[in-house]
Amino acid sequence: MVRALCLLAGAFILWATCQEHLAGQAQPQDPSPSTVNAPPSEEQEVVPAPVPAAPRSPGLLPLQVVADIEPADYPKLPVVFHEGILVIVGEGGVAEAYAVESGEFLWKLGLPGKDLHPPVVTPKGLLFALGEGALLMVEPETGEILDEKKAPAPIDIRPVIEGDVAFLASSSGLVIAFDYVTGLEIWRADTREPVQALALGGELLVVSGAGGTLTAIELPSGEVRWRFLGQGTFEAPASFDPEAERIYVGDSAGVFYCLNADKGNKRFKWETGVSIVGRPLVDRDRVFVVTYGNTLYCYRRSNGHLLWRANFNGRPASGPVRVNARIVVPIRDGFLLELDPSAQGQRRQPPHPVGSEIRSPPSFEPPYVALALRSGRVLLMKTGAPVPIPLPPPTAPPTEVVKEE
Repeated sequence: MVRALCLLAGAFILWATCQEHLAGQAQPQDPSPSTVNAPPSEEQEVVPAPVPAAPRSPGLLPLQVVADIEPADYPKLPVVFHEGILVIVGEGGVAEAYAVESGEFLWKLGLPGKDLHPPVVTPKGLLFALGEGALLMVEPETGEILDEKKAPAPIDIRPVIEGDVAFLASSSGLVIAFDYVTGLEIWRADTREPVQALALGGELLVVSGAGGTLTAIELPSGEVRWRFLGQGTFEAPASFDPEAERIYVGDSAGVFYCLNADKGNKRFKWETGVSIVGRPLVDRDRVFVVTYGNTLYCYRRSNGHLLWRANFNGRPASGPVRVNARIVVPIRDGFLLELDPSAQGQRRQPPHPVGSEIRSPPSFEPPYVALALRSGRVLLMKTGAPVPIPLPPPTAPPTEVVKEE
């Protein structure tokens, strides 16, 4: 018995000695006096501490002015960005290009007295259309004319393109598919009324007519698939859902429609009572519509349920634009309004003044923004500035919320 107790005591002492030894190894070693606060040697690389990035705006605002441009002539709409260049076309037939980083003038294309439309960006350059019936391919960096093709009819609105095909339209109602590389006409279709706007989606070209007719033309055949008669005129391009199965459009009578792309029949409609401004914005499972009643409507894209509406002061200059996590509405009196769609259209920033009445929606080449003003100037701005100190919540939300059924 005594022997067993002695063995047990010896084992315990051995275990305790090992634990003490291991604990001593785990203790950190004191630095040598020669290394404390020693300057780095020539072999050591000094890595500066990382500087935390400034927070970025979740939307468009705030903005910094890059240049306040006064073009030679009153600008047509839209102003066009292309790879660091801003192109402005005037009503007198002069196109001017400016560097977006500085606003520096780069080149001018002068066709005095010609009805020159703002260019369309193509892989081959900038495609300019002349009202008399011609297409010019222009080198973006120099303004040099690379090619010219004679069109088979007058061109009264800015074309839209798909591949090497430009879709041209005239006030007579004629729409022509034209190969701008070979100069050959592919097909023509008669919409029976002056053309206001063109929109491409899937296998359709949708034509907005001044007589209140929406005409869908099949691609690539050029056959008219269907016509839809609205309650007012269609002044803006239609919008498509991501699958190009549905079409969303508003008219001057204040009616917002959702149509099946296949047959043109109505899926749903809403009568807002006031003329709809610009093109509807299709975003994820929502559709946003602005009216001259100074209201932004938010509908569910699939069934047309009204989710909420936001009222604002001032007449809108165009339809809504999505910028990051915000919806931007230009106000004609000279303000950019930014609304939060995740909070039923509440404002997270004060309206941004631009110093003059606004003519059009902003044009973008992130982080740069261009805005045409009624004074004839074009404001070139840059977004992405650090977020300012948050404002206190408004005492009365500028939003009327309508719950979904």
